Amino acid sequence: MPTGHETVDYDAWMIEQLAAQALVGLVLLDERRSIVHANGTVCDWLGYGLPELRGKNFRDLMSRGRRLFFDTQLEPILRLHEEWREVALELEASSGESLPLIASALRCRTEFDAQPQVLVTMFRANERRRYEQELLRARRAAEESALALFNEKERARVALESAGEGVLVVNGVGTISYLNQAAEALTGIPRESAIGMPIESVLPLRSDSAEAANASDLLAHPVRTVLQSPGLPQRLSGQLALPDGRPRFVEGTVANMPGRDAQDRGAVAVLRDVTTARLLHRRLTYQATHDLLTGVPNRAEFERIANKALDCAHAGERPHVLLFLDLDGFKIINDTCGHAAGDELLRQFGQMLRSKTRDSDVIARLGGDEFGILLRHCGIEDGERAAEGILSAVASFRFSWQAQFFRLGVSIGAAALDRDCHDVDDALSAADSACGWAKSMGRNQVQVFYRDNLQQRRMHEQKDWLAKLNRALTQDTLVLYAQRIGRIDRSTEGPEHYEILLRMREDDGTLVGPGLFLPVAERYRMMVRIDEWVVGSLLRQLAPHAGRLARTHEFSVNLSGASLNDPAFLDFLLQQFEQHRVPGSLVSFEITETVAIANFAQAIHFIERLAAIGCRFLLDDFGSGLSSFDYLRKLPVSSVKIDGSFIENVASDPVCRAMVEAIQRVSALMNLKTVAERVECEADLQALRELGVDYVQGYVLHRPEPLASLCLPGEDNDAEG
Repeated sequence: MPTGHETVDYDAWMIEQLAAQALVGLVLLDERRSIVHANGTVCDWLGYGLPELRGKNFRDLMSRGRRLFFDTQLEPILRLHEEWREVALELEASSGESLPLIASALRCRTEFDAQPQVLVTMFRANERRRYEQELLRARRAAEESALALFNEKERARVALESAGEGVLVVNGVGTISYLNQAAEALTGIPRESAIGMPIESVLPLRSDSAEAANASDLLAHPVRTVLQSPGLPQRLSGQLALPDGRPRFVEGTVANMPGRDAQDRGAVAVLRDVTTARLLHRRLTYQATHDLLTGVPNRAEFERIANKALDCAHAGERPHVLLFLDLDGFKIINDTCGHAAGDELLRQFGQMLRSKTRDSDVIARLGGDEFGILLRHCGIEDGERAAEGILSAVASFRFSWQAQFFRLGVSIGAAALDRDCHDVDDALSAADSACGWAKSMGRNQVQVFYRDNLQQRRMHEQKDWLAKLNRALTQDTLVLYAQRIGRIDRSTEGPEHYEILLRMREDDGTLVGPGLFLPVAERYRMMVRIDEWVVGSLLRQLAPHAGRLARTHEFSVNLSGASLNDPAFLDFLLQQFEQHRVPGSLVSFEITETVAIANFAQAIHFIERLAAIGCRFLLDDFGSGLSSFDYLRKLPVSSVKIDGSFIENVASDPVCRAMVEAIQRVSALMNLKTVAERVECEADLQALRELGVDYVQGYVLHRPEPLASLCLPGEDNDAEG
């Protein structure tokens, strides 16, 4: 290589170097055909050094057989300044070996020599064939690779076009370079139109929860994220903002496509249509969180929303108010006009509540005819004013059904949901308690729950009793007592009758009566559990003695309205009788007149199912209702128990005496036995005997005793009366 200190033509030097290393033989001849220069390949072939070759006549290096051919065929061509190509020559090496060659020659002139020269290029014949074969093989391999590549691309194209998932390819600047048929169907844009469009125009995404296809709803596009920050694939999920407004949800992934530079790089998005699954999920979620009749949230969703609001209040945001509403008069409409009317009333009531509250407030149906309202960011005074507004709206509301018009009322309880509130259950319980106070004070009014007052203490007392009651049910510390129902005419034969009563044993062993805990059970909807415990415990204790007692005793059990209206409770009763093998004739049930009238059809169904296994029914507290005699004709009962308010003064109050006499006469005409309860003195007992009442019950006859010690010998029960 030139050192830089000598004057050398660099281009000439480079040509010389290339010629020396060429795979072909190169020989430069002067006008006399003497060798001026030869490359290393020629020197190697012939076995001469370059100095030995210089000056030799090129013709002399040929074999004798080819010299004449050169003189007569090739030399004349060169003299005519023509060139010859791929002529077969044969040179002799210094070793005497013959070298078959394929040679071409052309005349040329260099800037160093004014005389024209001849450049001869030579291939060894066998090398030429090898080169040609290798070239042919290379060409064939290239053709096969090209065909394989074409086939692979075609298979990939067919696979992409037939794929059920949409595929979009985006170049480095974010414009579409390819999309398959599925992507075309998803986006609704023809392929020829989509190519070259920005990804945001072809695949505009907004949040799943967005309802309006506004530009402001559009999400930062995950394809742009991948293009700007290549790395791991990104998840793609959202709703397409299509021009036709139809909901279409997609999910998929976006991956980076590497390239040599920014222009070469790109991204591929693979997405699938999940509209059906997403709409189904929305529908199921709605059904799980909303009351389907009124369209407002249900209790579980209301509590979830209220819990989030309470968390915000605990974090220092403005407080909220919970309203508990109990619709007055709903049951009358539901019973007199039917369930369709009741359903329509609840729908209209829900719509009315929405019209009287703010968009930020939450209305929910808590169950039956009870509603809850969350007044967001509202003080208790403002909440009370809002409740009064609702009260006024209900007062002016008229419900129309089949040409009948009904006026309604509503009792509303309000409680603060603020940082001093422990949890939502407490707040709802407080609002419920305030609603209860509104009902007890005459209904159709608003009561506000304030902490640290008498009502608060009462609520805490109720919650204490609720905890005790739950513990008693769990630990089985309730105790069954029995009070005898005696025949006034002792000469009449028949089984001994007892009413089953309930006591609760406290932690210190003290027994408390039902007056302390049953009101709490009714308020907190625990009566079905208690009735189940009573029936289950009674039948379990009667089972070992059922054969003997069936001929001599009958035990009556009071049932609550909640149990009578619960279809599952009826199934429970039938299962218990079958499980313990106790005959139905050993047990009778007492239901109050009010409960029977409240759900008349259900009461008849309940009585008939149990009468089929031998159970009898008594209509309790008879005479306290408004239409006693009319319903008495329709209810399949065997006895009526006259309300105790008439019995307490039957000896001294002519009105009470007349009421008892009327009930006794009507019952006798209908072949029904009569029972007088709360008989506490001999004078009342004598008056009832004169009126012809069949049975009496009260302290004058018998004080309640533990069931086991009274008539179930062998039972392990240490309860004391």
